[in-house]
Amino acid sequence: MCCRILSRTFTLFFLCFAFLLNGCGGGGSSEQQNPNPTPTLALAISPSDTTIYANTTFSITVTAFTNQSGVTPSITLGQLPAGLSSPTTFPLSIPSSGAKVTFVADKSLAAGAITIKFTGTAGGATASASVTATATTAQPPTLFFIDPNSNPPFLSEAVVHPGGSARIQFNSGTNNQLPVNYDVQLSVSRLPAGITATLSPQAFVAGQPVTVNFAATSTAPTIQNAVVTITGAALAPVPPASVSFLVDVTQMAGSLPTNRTASFRVIPHGTESMLSQTFPTKL
Repeated sequence: MCCRILSRTFTLFFLCFAFLLNGCGGGGSSEQQNPNPTPTLALAISPSDTTIYANTTFSITVTAFTNQSGVTPSITLGQLPAGLSSPTTFPLSIPSSGAKVTFVADKSLAAGAITIKFTGTAGGATASASVTATATTAQPPTLFFIDPNSNPPFLSEAVVHPGGSARIQFNSGTNNQLPVNYDVQLSVSRLPAGITATLSPQAFVAGQPVTVNFAATSTAPTIQNAVVTITGAALAPVPPASVSFLVDVTQMAGSLPTNRTASFRVIPHGTESMLSQTFPTKL
């Protein structure tokens, strides 16, 4: 009898406790307890440390992260040392994909340590981030392209069909195999009639791959062994780099004559690499 009374008393106590807990919102989610969280903002910089060569133009990418929906962060730039400037307009809005900030280092830039500071705002949140840089008056490394698809002296070859598309990719590097942060502007020349090409990325730094995307009109004439050249003009006191390759416009996939000598890589739009090999001349 005594045990039953204790059991009922414990059950009644537990139910009252649960009721009080629910009434106080103890069973609710953290979002219900805090419907308006404190605004936050964080900045990410790439590269976070770099070497700045005098008489060059280079870029730094800034990405912003905030917990505020519908708010676009913006940044401002701290004071720069003599000889270093930025043509970018501030405040600069930062989309979700990030934004590039361009800098120009002229010949008067003195060697030594430099700190480039960014301050960001998003709603009621603020954040800052810095780039640690070393300025130097040394000659910057020389840019060159690497063709991973061919065995010199043979040229790579891209095949595209009328109304179709294709792509080919090249690597880039420097003469001392060290990363360098000067901007490079790309261009393509000597495209055959009926062929257009876009380069990705359009502006890049040494060490990044470069992709050429081709598109042929439906009336593009058939052509073989058209030599196309990509040129990279560095915004630095170094000579431009270039790489050449062959472009064929063919009516039938894989229809190559038997007297051809080329190292080629065919990448039709939306597919993986179909062929990459070198084959000898057959007369």
